[in-house]
Amino acid sequence: MKKLRLISVSILFAALCIIFTACNQGLTAGKGTGEVRIVIDNGATRAVNAEGMPQFDESNTKITVTGEDGNQLAEGTTSVTLTLDIGKKISIKVVVTTEAGEWRGTKEHTVTAGTNTVAVKLSKVPKSVGNILSYVVKNDLYDSKITLKLVGKLPDEKLLVENSGIGGNYLDRPVIARDGIGRIYMLYDKGGSRNLTRFDVEGNEDTEFATKFGEIMPMLPPGVTISTIDTIAIDADDNYIFLFKDNYVYCFKEKKDHSFEYFRGTAYPNVAATLRVTAAAAYNGVLFAVYRGNLYACKFEFEDAPGHADIKLLKFDSQVSSKPLDKLRPASGVTGGSADTECTGLFADESGVYCLLREQKSDASQLYMVGALIQYTYSDGALTKKQAIGLHSKAGGSDPSLAFDANAFVNPVCFIGYDEDYLYIADDGAEINENAYMGGFYTAGNKNRIAAVKRDTTALSFDDSTADVTWFAEYTAQYAEKIPTLLWSTNKGTHAVTLNLKIAGGTVKKLVSNIRNQKTARDSTGAVYLLYKGGYGGELHLERFAADGTKDTTFGTAKSEFTFPDTSVTDIAVDFKTGDVFLLKRTQDGANTKITAYMAKKTDGGYTAFSAAQTVTTPGSPGNRSIDSVAAFDGTLFVAMDVQDLTNQKKLYAYKMETASKDSFAFTGASADAELRALRPVAALATLDKRTCTGLFADGQGVYALLTQQDPYSGISPYALGQVVRFSYDGSTLTEDTSVPNSGGLNPAASGTGALVYNPAYLSNPAGFIGYDGDTLYFADDGVNIEYKNENYRINGNKDRIMAFNRKDKTVSFISADEASWSEIYNEYRKPNTKVLLWENGKSPVVGMKYWLSDDGSTASPDNADALWASTSSSENPTDVFCYDQDGNLYILWKDNSNNYKVRRFDLQPPATAEGKEDYYDKAIIQDANLNLQAGETVSAIAVDVSDGTNYLYCADNGTHKIHRYSWISSFDSAYRDAGYSISVGDETKTVTALAANKDGVFAGVRLNNASLNPTKYFLSVEKYKKTDGNSAGGTSMGQEDIPAEPTDSSPYEKIEKSINGLQIVDDVLYAITAKEEHGLKDDNGYQLDSLKNSGELYKIGRTDQAMPYPPLESKAKPADDTNKIGYGFYRFIAVKPKKLVIASDGAWGTDGISSSNHVEANNNKVFEYDLEKTLLEEKADAAGGKFSKELIRDTSASGFDWK
Repeated sequence: MKKLRLISVSILFAALCIIFTACNQGLTAGKGTGEVRIVIDNGATRAVNAEGMPQFDESNTKITVTGEDGNQLAEGTTSVTLTLDIGKKISIKVVVTTEAGEWRGTKEHTVTAGTNTVAVKLSKVPKSVGNILSYVVKNDLYDSKITLKLVGKLPDEKLLVENSGIGGNYLDRPVIARDGIGRIYMLYDKGGSRNLTRFDVEGNEDTEFATKFGEIMPMLPPGVTISTIDTIAIDADDNYIFLFKDNYVYCFKEKKDHSFEYFRGTAYPNVAATLRVTAAAAYNGVLFAVYRGNLYACKFEFEDAPGHADIKLLKFDSQVSSKPLDKLRPASGVTGGSADTECTGLFADESGVYCLLREQKSDASQLYMVGALIQYTYSDGALTKKQAIGLHSKAGGSDPSLAFDANAFVNPVCFIGYDEDYLYIADDGAEINENAYMGGFYTAGNKNRIAAVKRDTTALSFDDSTADVTWFAEYTAQYAEKIPTLLWSTNKGTHAVTLNLKIAGGTVKKLVSNIRNQKTARDSTGAVYLLYKGGYGGELHLERFAADGTKDTTFGTAKSEFTFPDTSVTDIAVDFKTGDVFLLKRTQDGANTKITAYMAKKTDGGYTAFSAAQTVTTPGSPGNRSIDSVAAFDGTLFVAMDVQDLTNQKKLYAYKMETASKDSFAFTGASADAELRALRPVAALATLDKRTCTGLFADGQGVYALLTQQDPYSGISPYALGQVVRFSYDGSTLTEDTSVPNSGGLNPAASGTGALVYNPAYLSNPAGFIGYDGDTLYFADDGVNIEYKNENYRINGNKDRIMAFNRKDKTVSFISADEASWSEIYNEYRKPNTKVLLWENGKSPVVGMKYWLSDDGSTASPDNADALWASTSSSENPTDVFCYDQDGNLYILWKDNSNNYKVRRFDLQPPATAEGKEDYYDKAIIQDANLNLQAGETVSAIAVDVSDGTNYLYCADNGTHKIHRYSWISSFDSAYRDAGYSISVGDETKTVTALAANKDGVFAGVRLNNASLNPTKYFLSVEKYKKTDGNSAGGTSMGQEDIPAEPTDSSPYEKIEKSINGLQIVDDVLYAITAKEEHGLKDDNGYQLDSLKNSGELYKIGRTDQAMPYPPLESKAKPADDTNKIGYGFYRFIAVKPKKLVIASDGAWGTDGISSSNHVEANNNKVFEYDLEKTLLEEKADAAGGKFSKELIRDTSASGFDWK
């Protein structure tokens, strides 16, 4: 920052003689020249002398010689020699410059023959003195510190005093005076004591002064010490030193030996003993002082003390002149009233006395800072006001607040220097501006200026380029036009939160991490206030971070010895206008609830401690005593919370508070409220009211509420809605602004009751305000991506965005995405990826089928304890009929010991490790997993459809030739048979062998035996039925086969058994598998199975949402391999995987079964996998670890094979 180079206060300067010797070098034709030699003190340098004269040497002295035509003849420092014509007229100018000021002298001279002696005397009073600047080095409510420096013509500053205390128990600011030769006198507090120090004209501390002055101090009356002195004044004309204590004045005079003569003090005339002086000055035998709004002037002299010829008394003249100080703002007529006017400094010279005045007011309704320089003349013992300089142009009006006026004083606090032409004054001001969002006038920051007043014309100018000078008071900017955005993210594993601040330039700075239960607030400077718990069950923390992300070590738990007023507080609010901080909690209070609040008052020196608890009764809300969101503005607390009022409601409340000071903090009793309306009709949803207010922001234009209402995990109609609602507040009434366009980002489909997919044009889940820029408020939209995937509305990850609300045109818009993950963690939807299901007939003690899981289908049968299901109870007999739903949940048909059918459900669990691993079934999770089917049903196939939020189990009952439907809402075991729905398959000629179902219908693999044909035939088909009423919706043929009659002549014959064993739907496409068994039969005491081989075929039938095509769109056959004696019997779909089909092939190949010695048989159990992204031509087959349902065996006690 630039260093100030202005001129300063009064000093006495000594004389300097410069001797010019002109020697006649010879005369020629009546003409001659002379050598002029200019020296200073014979060319020697010297230090400050006994009278306080400055040193001069080659570094600070300049001699200039010019002719009468203005042309420069010579220039030098301490020695100049030049030859001039006799009769030549010259001008000599000498300037000595130090930190303290500038001394000058001039002389006109005509060169004559012979020796010329020219004496140039410098003024004892400096032409200019350096300014004394102040810098705040510690801004604290109770212990502020400043450093004072002397700044003059030279490039370097001179440190005078550092870490001087001001305010509180200290002087409001140091008192500074100068004597006639420019020496500086300073009364200041430091190190717990008050000091009076003198600095010489070079700015060096005069240690001898302290010693000598201390020797005379005991002459003062008892109890009067430097520590009790209020102010000082120096008579620059005679260097008298005056000390003031209350209305008493004590005087001292320095002698030539630097000791001091004491003049016994006396009371200032016409001033009460109880009054305290606020400013003083002296000049030419007149002492000026200000007491309680009055300026006094009185001449003084000295006389012998009665009876003591060696003691002098200070005596005031009997004529005292006084003038009441000008009231800078009218005592009446200003709306809200005006403050007292205060004098902050006096300066006296030959023209009279100058008085600095200021008047300030800062409260909830008024904000102004005005000042003026009043010039008085003093003549014939009377003060006369001459003029007022620099007063705000509107100070005389009735406006309660006044904006900064660049041409007027704001807060003039002291005289800091002078020169021949100007007086220099410190204007320790604040910039006051008006802004609608701040509700009117506010402090925009410091306005540290130096005012220059021209002595002859009283023209006033200001210089605010003084860079780092801060004077005595620091005025924190109350409003930033733009503040950095607050970002936070939640760890997916630990759910711990990290908060970051995106500061200027886009840099993201971490504030805190690994926290929970955080509540945040912002003030109008962009600072972040944070109430949180650290880690699991951690301690409560309260912290503040400046707008650049720097932690405030003087606030909250970052400050040593900080104590919470109440460790059960849950919420924090910061008054956007005043910066006051409120800690809050809501608790039960009989039939009602109450809010308990504590306030820390913000001051220019920092925050006070928190106040005592204050409470306000709030409406009751059974079961909910929490606060949704809070905000504060200009002494009003806004709270969004649940209330009990006829029906459960969400409301916004406004509570007026008294916040003038920590000790006066209280709720005034005045309040207002307005409903925060539901975003979606609650009655139509048949669900709980899920609306929440996730954020409040209050400014001078109103209150802005972020509302969210959502049920993203609903299996029927998931949705996530958000809205920005604005309320106006006039101090007594909250009114919703219904003019906000597009309903503040609310999806217009909110009025319905169905599922709502994510729409980027609208809000999904607004989660809190995070910053602003001018008219624009920024907020987090912690969105949930609801999409229709895999036949249901699914959560498919987060839609994390930063959104904006324009306070001027009230529109909502998108700003950016994926800068933070906010609070909610929504996993991306991944289609089921189950392990491969294997089974076989269990061996004792296992009853029925034994099921287990395998990564690739090759896992051998495990121990029963490790199996998915290995029943050892006769009342629990698993069959080989099973199915999956769209979510990969597994359903297995089983029978009890009364042959009643039941279905057990195994819920699919997501992988515990990295993405890409298979999901798994937790066999321990079987509560609510067994459904009892209606007694008497003979079930041949099952299918489950959970599309569109419905839950249906379809069972093919071959006893009634119908497909029944069971429905459930919550738990599977609560499912009931839908009496109003059934599918009639036909009569006893039709058998259902496979089922599938989805959003588009129910699909059945059907075998029709037609005995009316010759030969008898059976037909295979896949039929489609409507989900709405069970009526047929078409079908497609899958082939036909003859049913040969048994020969009467015992000749061999072949019988083909083909069946549709499985149906599966993947991505809205229906697939079917069939098995074809070729039975070779020979007569050996009856027809026996002599040979068997099977083959399989996979069909891609077509899309489920379209008419069933004929023939199927695609097929892939797997014929028996006679060479390698392998049969393929496609039997079940045994996994649910994205873009894949996994098929159990229960195959066999055998020949010569009736031969006891030549029979050959093989069971070929394989697992086939088809990649649907590479068409059905891509397959992979592996040996299965299980035997599946059937085995080809030859019983040694019988003839032929058994296939069972």
